[in-house]
Parts: sequence; structure tokens; C-alpha cells
Amino acid sequence: CCRAVAPRDGTVSPCRQASATNPQRIASAGSGPAGRDRRQTPIAVPSSTAAPLSTTPLTAKSAIVPDPQPAIASHVRDWRLHKHADYQRVYQASRKQFSTSLTYFVAAQPAEIAGAGPRVGITAGKVLGKAVERNRIKRRMRAAIVGNLDALRVNVDVVLHPKRSVLTAEWPALRNEVRRIFVKIEESHTRSLPEREAREGKAPERKA
Repeated sequence: CCRAVAPRDGTVSPCRQASATNPQRIASAGSGPAGRDRRQTPIAVPSSTAAPLSTTPLTAKSAIVPDPQPAIASHVRDWRLHKHADYQRVYQASRKQFSTSLTYFVAAQPAEIAGAGPRVGITAGKVLGKAVERNRIKRRMRAAIVGNLDALRVNVDVVLHPKRSVLTAEWPALRNEVRRIFVKIEESHTRSLPEREAREGKAPERKA
């Protein structure tokens, strides 16, 4: 009603009469618009009166411990067969042998690299499935090979052809199967070593 036009007859409007009769209300309103309460600005607490931060050290339960990282060997011999020519040489110099979850080929290493230790290659063709499945097969095979390299010490090149059953095979069974293959290769090449040396004109080494 404060915005209403004043009467032309010179009388006082009702809003002005109310303002004159309620001086306390006008004083509490201050300089703000009529009928609205003035908002109070929050007062900042001085830094001297603020509560200090806790300096209590973290306990064992509250401390955040990072996940343990797997140990990485400082030096691992490269046991893998890389070159396509080496794969072809192994195929031509040996015959396919069979196992439960894979087939394999074995051939003696050439004289120029003999003594470098056994090398193992893995072949996983598209017949085994999509790329994700083939990669999983190769990962499982690599883990089984690394865990059984101690059973294969003769200087040979081995090519493993895993089957699709490697995807679902139990890990202990797969690991033991690779170990049996390595032990078989070790025994057969150890027995045939004197015969190969005799054919090449070398005297067989005598064990002490």
C-alpha cells in the first residue's frame, strides 16, 4: 500500500499513518525496503580463536597402506624363441609329439648358439578363438613355462602348440603337464647326447 497514490483531497494515506504510529518497526527495518528483514552477513572466526588441527599421528588402523607390488627379478634370461627361421628349423628337424593339452616339437640348437640355454616358442593360431582368447592361452602358457624352466637344461629349441582346452584347464594340471614335457625332453636328449657326439666325432664326456 506504500506505493499507492496519495489521495488528492490532502488526507494522509493509511501506510503513513501506520509508520507514524509504529516508530520501533521502522527503526528495526533500517534502510532496507519495508516489510523485509535484513539478512545478516556471517562473521568469520578469527584464526586465534579457531580450534587447532589435530597433531595426533595416524595409527596402524587409520593409516592407508598401498597394495603390495609383485617382486620383479633383476635379471631373467630370455628363454623365448623369436625368429621365424628358428621355428621352421625346429619343424623340419623334428616330428610332432602329443600331450593332453598341447602338441610340441623339439630340435637341438645349432652349433653357433649352443650353450645359450633352452629356448621355447609358443604358437597360437586363429583356430583357437578370438584374439582375447588366444592372448589368455599364451599368458597361461608363458606362466607355466617360466615356472618349469628348472626342469629343462639341455640346449634345445622347443615349439609348443597349445590346444583350446588350455583356456579352461586347471592351473595345477597345466603346470604339471608342461613340467612332464620338459622332463621327458631332458631325459631323451641326455640319453641321445653320446650318440650325437659319436656321430660328430667327439668323445663323450664322462661324469665324475
